[in-house]
Amino acid sequence: MINNFIELLAAAQKTPPVFVSVAKADEPETLKAVIRAREMGISVPILSGNRG
Repeated sequence: MINNFIELLAAAQKTPPVFVSVAKADEPETLKAVIRAREMGISVPILSGNRG
């Protein structure tokens, strides 16, 4: 049983990363979260939004 967010992250890191579609990927906070999840091996992002 998963009891907290740290346990959830640990469980997610034990499985292969999943593809995640991310809308509004031009927002700085969204990009930070996407990059962090990718670095942790949790997800493979598919980004949509404005460049620049």
